[in-house]
Amino acid sequence: MQKGTLNAALLQVGKAVKAGDFLGYAGNSGSSSGPHLHIHIRKETTIESGPFRPLLFNTGFAIQKTSFTSLSSSADWKALTAHGLPGYAGTRAFIWPSGSMPNYGTNVYNGVFRAGTGTHAMWVGASAAAIVAQDNTHKGNGMRMTDLSVTKVGSSVQYSGVWRAGTGVSKLQTGTTWAAFTAEWNTLSGQGYRLLDVEVYTDGSGNVRYAGIYGAGNWGHHLVAGMTQAAFNTKWAELGGLGFRLVDVEVYKIGGVLYYAGVFKSGGGGYALWHANDWNSFTTKWSELHAQGYRLVDLDTDGTGNNTVYSGTFLAGTDGYALYQNNWNAFYSYWSHVSDRGLRLTDLNIRAASGPGFNPIEGEDEQLDDDFINEEVLLVGPALSDRSEQTVETVDLRVFPNPVSDQFSISAEADILGWNLHSALGTIVQRGELEAATQNTVVQVNELPSGVYYLIVQTAKGSVKRKVEVVR
Repeated sequence: MQKGTLNAALLQVGKAVKAGDFLGYAGNSGSSSGPHLHIHIRKETTIESGPFRPLLFNTGFAIQKTSFTSLSSSADWKALTAHGLPGYAGTRAFIWPSGSMPNYGTNVYNGVFRAGTGTHAMWVGASAAAIVAQDNTHKGNGMRMTDLSVTKVGSSVQYSGVWRAGTGVSKLQTGTTWAAFTAEWNTLSGQGYRLLDVEVYTDGSGNVRYAGIYGAGNWGHHLVAGMTQAAFNTKWAELGGLGFRLVDVEVYKIGGVLYYAGVFKSGGGGYALWHANDWNSFTTKWSELHAQGYRLVDLDTDGTGNNTVYSGTFLAGTDGYALYQNNWNAFYSYWSHVSDRGLRLTDLNIRAASGPGFNPIEGEDEQLDDDFINEEVLLVGPALSDRSEQTVETVDLRVFPNPVSDQFSISAEADILGWNLHSALGTIVQRGELEAATQNTVVQVNELPSGVYYLIVQTAKGSVKRKVEVVR
């Protein structure tokens, strides 16, 4: 091992070790896709001499350095199952200590993690037949699929799944027409099934297909699809008022046009829906909402570069959580790391870095909902909106007059950094960023129609939310 990663207590000539001793740390410096460990076998001071196969590996893959000339997923990796390193004495080898081979595709992986225990599994990039077979295997081992991701890569369709320990009925639908999907949804609903996740994609022939997973349940539920963002936001607010909460959101494009689908479940408590057009904006809002006692339940993405869309649904919660996005090797490493620390993957999303369904068709313009272009949209349910005085209050902040007709003042005990004013449906109607430090500012609302608005003020000590009523 290299000196920088070795346990300092072992930096002595002749130091002995035994099974179970702590040898050193895995690192992620240099040109690396994830934490890794260097192991060198040497005799005296002569490099590459001595026995070449002193270690047996229970799981992992290895490849001779001379055979690994590029980052290719088709490289000649050899499985290590109670075997030593392949090759000949005097040569070097790379070791991949994992149950699956390295993957160097261009797909982007992101996942939602929540506190949990018990058996769990993840499998990515499979055919329809393979994912069904894997699901049956996991069912036999006491697990049930809890999330499905379907990715269009070029002309091929790839399936990925997440499993958790569980019992009861379970069914995987790998793709069919909307008419057949809803007919099955109605039939299964009457047999004690509930849809947990819906996926919408286009097959190799360009046909729109609907896939999903079902689990045991008897709660009230709704399913919607084929909606623009504006229509989906309206339906979200309507069903929220009727006691339903969005538990799965699906974002997809057909012919360059953005559409939404969603699974709703009967329930109570606070809830929110956030649309963003870049990862930084999404994670910033994710942090803000978590600080207010909300947890991300489901996230979906579509697109590449500046055209990427991130939409997430939040519900009230206090458990442990994490959110991560990266390439496959780094994502798998992170999944393994947090799994050992009491978190379980609850939502997996995979999108191709390029390909049909993500970039505009040549010669055509990308079409997005008019109210989404260059705009972030936050929708807050009544249970969240009505808690304006219960937001994490580390700052004394006043808004006056309220109700207001022309302008109102904001006064805070900490420096005001900026503010957003949202409509009742969550659309940002005004925003302000202050160049100089101040604890007082004025907001003009004389051009806004009468109604209820929600003001979120960012201060040096945190964010504060207030309800503002504009009257004419």
